[in-house]
Amino acid sequence: MNPREARGRSPDEARIFLVRHGRSEGNRGGALLGRGDPPLTPAGEAEADAAAALLTRRIRPGVHLYTSPLIRARESARRIGARLGVPVRLAPPLIELDMGRLEGARWADLPKERARWEAAPERYRFPDGEGLDDVARRTEAWFVEEIGTPQGDVILVAHLFVILALTARRLRLPLDEILRLYLAPGGVIELHSGPKGDLLHGLYPGGLL
Repeated sequence: MNPREARGRSPDEARIFLVRHGRSEGNRGGALLGRGDPPLTPAGEAEADAAAALLTRRIRPGVHLYTSPLIRARESARRIGARLGVPVRLAPPLIELDMGRLEGARWADLPKERARWEAAPERYRFPDGEGLDDVARRTEAWFVEEIGTPQGDVILVAHLFVILALTARRLRLPLDEILRLYLAPGGVIELHSGPKGDLLHGLYPGGLL
């Protein structure tokens, strides 16, 4: 059943849980990790399990679980789905920001690029890759098409920039403002969706909750 078809709940009860995947090999050493596809580390598996434990205390029956196609998100979602007893749906638009030629590099080695990013992150575009606005547009378009007005609980397992960009769109915040927020691996943002828009209801920081 598609979330659009859910019954028995009014829109003002809808909740959206945005879960950052557990840490992966690619998160080590401060490298920029976008479309790279390393697996979870043992610590990342524990973080995903901790997020699953949190969600078991928060979600209600009939939850819908979606994930980015990258393995670190898919494995996190698989562990969450197993704990909740719900199937996992693949959502390609939830893939992480494309960092283009900077994939795998470190900001410490790119002082000029880092200065451009920090000066105007909402306008910065990674060379041969994407900008935050691209991510915000594609994730919001997918959400509207696939989910529409949420009628129950929805879990999205994705990546830092995807979560921040989509949260900014749902809360109607400028992209540069949302970057003041950091969500550690395994962290969860809880939004409540109602007739007047979404509200930030909970922030669970991750790192073995």
